[in-house]
Amino acid sequence: MLAFRTINSLETLGRSVLSSAQRCNTLDLSRNHLNACIATMSGRNPSKSTPSHHDTDGRFNNPWDTWKESGLRDVLKWQYDRRQRKVPSGGWLVGNRHPTSQEFLAAFPVHKLERSTLSDGPDECISAVWMGHASVLIRMEGVTFLTDPVFSERCSPVQWMGPKRLVPAPHLDKSVLPSLDFVMISHNHYDHLDHGTVVRLHKQYGDALTWYVPLGLQKWFHSCKITNVKELDWWQSVRHPGSQVTVAMTPAQHWSSRTGRDRRQTLWGGYAVLGKQLRFWFAGDTGYCPVFKEIGDRYGPFDLSAIPIGAYEPRDFMRPQHVNPQEAVQDVRSMQSIGIHCCTFCLTDEAMDEPPQLLTRHAAAAGLVPISFVTLQHGEVGGEEQNKLPWSREKIDELTKGLAANLDASLGNAEILGVKSLTGEAYLTTRKQNKKFAVFELNIVLDWRGTWEEDGKEVKGEVKVSEYSSIDPEEYTFEVTVEGADSGSTAGANLRAAVQGLEHQLFSRLQQFVAELNAL
Repeated sequence: MLAFRTINSLETLGRSVLSSAQRCNTLDLSRNHLNACIATMSGRNPSKSTPSHHDTDGRFNNPWDTWKESGLRDVLKWQYDRRQRKVPSGGWLVGNRHPTSQEFLAAFPVHKLERSTLSDGPDECISAVWMGHASVLIRMEGVTFLTDPVFSERCSPVQWMGPKRLVPAPHLDKSVLPSLDFVMISHNHYDHLDHGTVVRLHKQYGDALTWYVPLGLQKWFHSCKITNVKELDWWQSVRHPGSQVTVAMTPAQHWSSRTGRDRRQTLWGGYAVLGKQLRFWFAGDTGYCPVFKEIGDRYGPFDLSAIPIGAYEPRDFMRPQHVNPQEAVQDVRSMQSIGIHCCTFCLTDEAMDEPPQLLTRHAAAAGLVPISFVTLQHGEVGGEEQNKLPWSREKIDELTKGLAANLDASLGNAEILGVKSLTGEAYLTTRKQNKKFAVFELNIVLDWRGTWEEDGKEVKGEVKVSEYSSIDPEEYTFEVTVEGADSGSTAGANLRAAVQGLEHQLFSRLQQFVAELNAL
């Protein structure tokens, strides 16, 4: 499913297009036709939500109606309005327009990063440490990697001016993290690609450290004397050497520039890291657009996602390029998500501590499990979730098998045979002082069989328990069905009623399942 081919040069592109002319059924190399050919050869399926993002002038674009290009006039208007509204340039907190540095530190506690912070976990776990802003340190299926590391004092071309950190930068080197397999860069803005951090990481981990970057950024890394760089286009993927994980670049609605004269000359995006058992998504920097749903459909559901929630005000200016917390919780196909891109640098107008507060409110309004979309403190470990769906099937089967209906033996008998199917999700996640939380939403189908003595007829059917979840375990749908022609017979009706009488006992067994899941 994830076998995409990369066309690395114009010469290769020309040969590939010519060799595929028959498949494309025409020699008309118009722009639309050429893009369709490229998409076919690279394993991509063109759709309305992923039209061409390559401009004819070599730049890149956002191909969705939700995108709106901004210019210098928009920036000047924002800055003028900001002064008129007296928005503190150094950041502020809800209820405190002029916080001190100590008050910022109190609002955003920092956990010291130690060698034991990201310990080796079992294969079914993803461990994540939020390093501030869009930097997340992940360990899954034997590999350790970073997203958008920015550990300098300022996210700026120079270190004597520009947005300054409100919390101390994390200390990361081989004494803390002996091995680092790869780094994923979403785009070239200074709060996501920092020269000082890149050079330091390369010096510490050397050429063995792989850098996954969007199209056009390899040249910048080569200027830093870094050669282990893999450029990716949207929907392209590559197996990370010596591992079981695949790195796939996903689209995002944003833009790129480092000098003011290179706008959209390099690509931007997010990344899906796909293992044999686990899936992680880093959304990058993005406004809300239709491709969110497609990413989930193609690569999800994800076990853990890192999704931006900050830098969204003023809304009319920031909407095309930055999601806010309300938009961040839409179309999320992830068992657990952490909110990033906030609480570190003052980049926009909202209070620095507002995004986490709004996230809690909007996640609840969207009906998400309370701990399924959270924010972490700087240096705090999140994730470490364990997929317990296989265990749940075995446990529910064990607890329900042989459960018998309350029937006089002279009338007949009916019993549960066990689990026929179990779909949904069930996992344990660890947060805050290693406290574990069980999260589940299950659709359970049990087989049952019975005999009605009056005619000696054997009847079979199913018990369906739908939408049984940790949000409200008492709110579920219970249904008993009879198989085939027996659904209209007297025996079928009587045995169905008898099995329906098992609901209370089944609910008690499911409560026992929940207790044992929480005790793992």
